[in-house]
Amino acid sequence: MHVESYIKPKDFIIYLNNESPNLFHYKKERLYDKTIITSVLEDTIVDVVMKSGHEIIGEAESLRSPKNIITQKNYENDVKFVYAFPLADEGVFVIHFEEEIKDPGIHYDLLKLMGAILFAHLQDEKKLSKLKTENRYYQSVLNAPILAYREHRETRSTYNEEAMKLFGIERHLHIELFLRDVSYEYVNLYKDTLKKLMMRSGEQKELLYTYQEKHILEKMYSLKIGDDIVVMSIFFDQTKTVEETKDLMDKATVDPDTGLSNLYQFHLSFAEELKDKASLILIELSEELKHIYGTDKILKFFKEFSQHTKKFFNDGHTYRYDFNQLVVVLPFNDIRSVTKVVKDYVRYLEHYESKILKYEKFNVNMGILRYPVVTVEKDPEKIMRYLDIALERAKRDKEEKYVFFVYRDYEDELFEQTVIDHLNVAIEEKSLGLVFNQITDVKKNRVWQYESELALLNLSIDNKYLLQIAKKRNRLIDLERFHIRRVCEFLVDLEKQTERLIKLTIPISKETFLDPTFNPFVLGLFKEYGIPYEFVRIKCDMDLRANQYASQIQELIDHGISLDTTSVDMALYYPFHALHMEYRKESVKWNGYLTHLKSFLDGFNMALVIRGVKTKDQKEALERIGIQYMEGPLYKELPAPTLIQKIKETL
Repeated sequence: MHVESYIKPKDFIIYLNNESPNLFHYKKERLYDKTIITSVLEDTIVDVVMKSGHEIIGEAESLRSPKNIITQKNYENDVKFVYAFPLADEGVFVIHFEEEIKDPGIHYDLLKLMGAILFAHLQDEKKLSKLKTENRYYQSVLNAPILAYREHRETRSTYNEEAMKLFGIERHLHIELFLRDVSYEYVNLYKDTLKKLMMRSGEQKELLYTYQEKHILEKMYSLKIGDDIVVMSIFFDQTKTVEETKDLMDKATVDPDTGLSNLYQFHLSFAEELKDKASLILIELSEELKHIYGTDKILKFFKEFSQHTKKFFNDGHTYRYDFNQLVVVLPFNDIRSVTKVVKDYVRYLEHYESKILKYEKFNVNMGILRYPVVTVEKDPEKIMRYLDIALERAKRDKEEKYVFFVYRDYEDELFEQTVIDHLNVAIEEKSLGLVFNQITDVKKNRVWQYESELALLNLSIDNKYLLQIAKKRNRLIDLERFHIRRVCEFLVDLEKQTERLIKLTIPISKETFLDPTFNPFVLGLFKEYGIPYEFVRIKCDMDLRANQYASQIQELIDHGISLDTTSVDMALYYPFHALHMEYRKESVKWNGYLTHLKSFLDGFNMALVIRGVKTKDQKEALERIGIQYMEGPLYKELPAPTLIQKIKETL
């Protein structure tokens, strides 16, 4: 209609391939459409243009295919001139003129442009139609209120309204952000499953996982849309079902393995058990037999142990607390009564012959808490913490199988944890200092050796206690390795300031020395810092079986590292440089022993060092029997900066 204001064709005709309707005819402000079959195109200009892809312009009577597609008859006098333009593979645009056109170029550009515009509209319409159809479908699916749904493609994920409500997320949350809230133990499995689905269509998977605090069942299916693989996911919130199941399990108050009341029942009964005076006993059956007999046998062994424990403590209540632990609550707290019943229990176990493991005994340790004698605490977690502390003390005690909890133990535990926390930070920040004990040659009246110790700069703690805590908390090896590194750093600093090095002794425990990587660590560390091996001496504070570690010790000696020991037995079997012994109260026998020991060691070029010398009288007494090397509070400790300054003053 708009074009008719510029030119006056008789007909505008558009034929569209593979569409319905496929023939559109505009004439005199009216648009007609219909669907024709392909046979109708024969001998028409439309058929020629469709097959050749070329435009045709000319007089109607001179066309090789003179049939009018509208009338299905040959062109007559009512059509004098024809333009026909291909719309690529989409169809043909035809224009009929009633008048004769002498110059076809007059209308060519305009009609050609119309063809191009029509083709562009056809392409847009096709795309929009497809997109609208898909969008309507997916919009219906995604917004269905009966399911929580996600569509995942390679580049994005789309969640419907229910899924957004379920997870509390946005519609297009990226999969990596989604996985941040999936419980860590499920993340790798989730990624692997999604990766496999994205590689192949037609696959189906199910996953159970925890998202934040919700338990989710996800059913996933991969399908191909065009060239892309899309993973469809439907989410089911299983939280209520899981919690109900868990609640039922928690409320099952009988342990299925032993038939005893379980931990849940213990917590339910806790307040009632402590309503009046009571004694709680945490009993642990040793697991040292587990690696010999296996889990199944030990479980039966523990069941037998549990039943006999319950039978013995028939005046109280017995609960299963952990895999190899029981809690017994007795209705009295008198220390004599509790001690008697516990000793009787130990004797009972010692004489009992197991039916499951015939030749094995029930090896137990016990922590005991008398309530409310030692505490009035009502928090079960705190009470069990106290019992754990007492049990750990019992496991370290070589004489008794049981230990009564006293509040001082808890305070010591807190203090030790504070020390370990400080120690961890100090190791991390390298803020542990060095102090040096002087080992003096009293004959020559000079320092024979400086022995290094670590010191926490912000806590006043004896070095031996620090090592004891580190050993108890499994940090001894780390601490002593750090000590060796700090000595290397000190020697490097000393050489920079004085251009000299001194010989230093470093004490090492059995745990550190027996670590299979100790020799490579020490030798590599000295090489890293450029420290000559002969300037370091290692004092082995341990007992080792004769000759068992000869090759390890010889390797250190071959590199020039001198070794000292605190064990007479080791001094007899290994080529040590010196033997260190603690000072004892003077007596004829002790003095005689030291005299003969020194004479014996001198014959093997091995020095004897007496440690812990506190007074001048002790020093003089040792001198009288020929002791040459001494260490102790009589000779003051020197912090690292003080020692460096002292060495500078002697230059």
